[in-house]
Amino acid sequence: MRSIYRLAAITTFAFAVTTTSLSPAAGAMAWEPPPGYVFLNTYFGGSAGGWCDQVGIDGVQNGQWTAYLCHDVMRKHADIWFLYGDLYVKNDTAGHGH
Repeated sequence: MRSIYRLAAITTFAFAVTTTSLSPAAGAMAWEPPPGYVFLNTYFGGSAGGWCDQVGIDGVQNGQWTAYLCHDVMRKHADIWFLYGDLYVKNDTAGHGH
């Protein structure tokens, strides 16, 4: 019975942390990509094993850019929050034979 209460407490805590990170105050701190990275596109579902990472990897392998990063962001649509992965790419071709 204790494990049920512990699970409920953990779930409540995780939900509180998640909802806190989605508050407007959290959005006040704008995220900036590292120098040299530019926004390319956004993909539904976040970065972990999703389209964002796949497109980023493909672009590096095909020589379209030299590096990439995916930044997960929550966006609200019709009162429902969804996870997206924003793809940022770095295309410093100097010295790479392009």
